[in-house]
Amino acid sequence: MKKTLKEELEESFQRWDNELYSGGSDPYYSDGVNMNLLRNHIIAYKTQILETGELPEIYHRKTPEELPESFMVKAEKIYQTAIDIFRQCRDDADYQFLCGLELNPKMERMAEVINALKNVKELEDAIKKQDFVVMRRYYDKPDFKKCRLIVERSSEKIEPKIEQMSLFAGESR
Repeated sequence: MKKTLKEELEESFQRWDNELYSGGSDPYYSDGVNMNLLRNHIIAYKTQILETGELPEIYHRKTPEELPESFMVKAEKIYQTAIDIFRQCRDDADYQFLCGLELNPKMERMAEVINALKNVKELEDAIKKQDFVVMRRYYDKPDFKKCRLIVERSSEKIEPKIEQMSLFAGESR
């Protein structure tokens, strides 16, 4: 059954309230971007209702203010969670073991392991850049024990990373 304009407006206000209270979960856009989109829906429904001449009570509710696009409802919580997860990863013995290996993405199931390692790097970069949208994607530590088992059970030989030394290290000019 098709919703009435009044129902659409009520739903848009409810979604706005939920987003303002709980924050969003969009993996690509900030809460500010999504809440401004909801605001635009509210304005559009109010315009359509005004054209009908019958103004329900919800019509008189104040239209939300436009927010900065970078606005995030729970920025501090997102940041603290990201820091905690990053520290857990960094301190994980299995993560440290995996970081010391030369992994080939063409090896069976190695993409899963490489992606887990890349996710930690992406999280670290997001923390440095204060990118709350990216930080919000990470709410659990990857299962590095499982990744290590994948590596250890691999039939292919996996070598430790060889750090290249610079011939010019320590030289002054």
